[in-house]
Amino acid sequence: VPSVTRKDCTMKFLQQRSQKGSDKPPAEQSNPALADQNVTPTGNATFPKLLLLQSPDRHIFCTVRPAWTWVMQSVCQQVDPQQQAKISLVSTHQDLPSGKLASLTTTAAEGMSSSPSSGIDTSTSSRGRTRRNKTKSNFFLNTLRIDVVTNCLPNSHRNWSLQAFHGTSEAFDGLEDKDEFVRTLKRCRCEHLELSPPSVLINWDVSKTECLNLVGNSMPSLLSNDQQSSKRVAVLKEPMGKSGAGVFFVHDAEEIHEIIEQHRKKAVEEPGFLDDLISQKGRIPSWVLQAEVRPCLLVRDRRKFHIRTYIVCVENIMLECEGDQEDEEIMKLFIYNRHEIRIANGAVPDEDTGDRDRNVHIMDASAERKLLREEPELLKRNLRGKVELFAAQTFAKHLRSDIERRIALSAAALEEENDDAYKSMVLPHKFVVAGLDLMVTEDERIYLLEVNVNPSAPSPETVSPDFQSFLLGFQKDLMELVTTRGESSTNFWSTEEILQRKR
Repeated sequence: VPSVTRKDCTMKFLQQRSQKGSDKPPAEQSNPALADQNVTPTGNATFPKLLLLQSPDRHIFCTVRPAWTWVMQSVCQQVDPQQQAKISLVSTHQDLPSGKLASLTTTAAEGMSSSPSSGIDTSTSSRGRTRRNKTKSNFFLNTLRIDVVTNCLPNSHRNWSLQAFHGTSEAFDGLEDKDEFVRTLKRCRCEHLELSPPSVLINWDVSKTECLNLVGNSMPSLLSNDQQSSKRVAVLKEPMGKSGAGVFFVHDAEEIHEIIEQHRKKAVEEPGFLDDLISQKGRIPSWVLQAEVRPCLLVRDRRKFHIRTYIVCVENIMLECEGDQEDEEIMKLFIYNRHEIRIANGAVPDEDTGDRDRNVHIMDASAERKLLREEPELLKRNLRGKVELFAAQTFAKHLRSDIERRIALSAAALEEENDDAYKSMVLPHKFVVAGLDLMVTEDERIYLLEVNVNPSAPSPETVSPDFQSFLLGFQKDLMELVTTRGESSTNFWSTEEILQRKR
């Protein structure tokens, strides 16, 4: 992707719309496939600010990734149909009203483009293939998609109208994969800030000689640690590992190469594995050799923990802007103010021998989950405010240019895709959720370990009733945030508000 500024991307996007003679946002453009149904696919022009659970004349349709189903079912059960909007949980995004309309309009558009009078055949054109590829990429699991159907609009000739709020934004695409996260930090020129532990990328098929030359005689370490420590340990992360799987504690280059070589052989032996990986990712991801965060802050008689905090990016580029659009922000970032902690099962030994017991040093799915505010040792340190400030500075300042560039380029691509579909697409308001895994040192320095885009949820039987209530509240707060475009939220703070505290 070419390196361009947000202003360049945004102005190019707006200029393309202007050249096509459209002074309205995509939501207000004519949609032949929907004309007879008096439907407005998206947009804020007709609607007052949407208070999701306080409007009985609305019907909300939602779909979530499977792990969040039990949470969403609880949300639906708590709705009072006399005073609140009805909420229906559907299985897939194709079952949403927007999904059904998209199926109809796509069929109509393909019929129009392949007719003899059109002179266009999207089944063979490169733009048609691109459109289908983009649509296919949109099928991946998202934390949440919401369609809101409103009846009896005041002062309107429409019988009903549809708004779509989908967690399909590409804003964090450069942060999800472990190797891309490292590359993004380098591209944003913030390695010297040590927002994340120093890391080295290693190819999936690295030779022993290449590995020795790349790693050298010492493991990466935090700048604050003793560079001459003979017991230095680093963390080797498998490209596709999740929930603690694929994490290895290593001591030298030979051990690193042995692990990578074992995985390389398995990948080559499995039929179609590498081809599928290239098809999904466009590359074969690299391994990440990351410095160990030490000495880390411990709780409960020397148990390690990491903090999980949630960040949401709400896109603004598709909305109608008043005044000078050039000065309008194309996104808003929000931090959830109720932070999780995940505590390891075992205690860290008093003496560091260089060995790493996974039960002690990895917070996997079996780790205890609770809220940061429930841990007295951490409350005394005011970690909540420090975590929120760190997340706000990292995303709203240091990574902002990369995030905005992705949003603007994605919006321009979506505009072209909609043109190919004769402006028949249901264009959603887009957002994305990510869970940040953070670790804290004894001197309260915070490090970002990973960014989990579209995070999963634990099974209800693995967490306490209090934590189940927390997840239920999070889902409600998220729904309120994204459907009001950030105008209303109970427990989300905008990064602007958080940064202003420091001043």
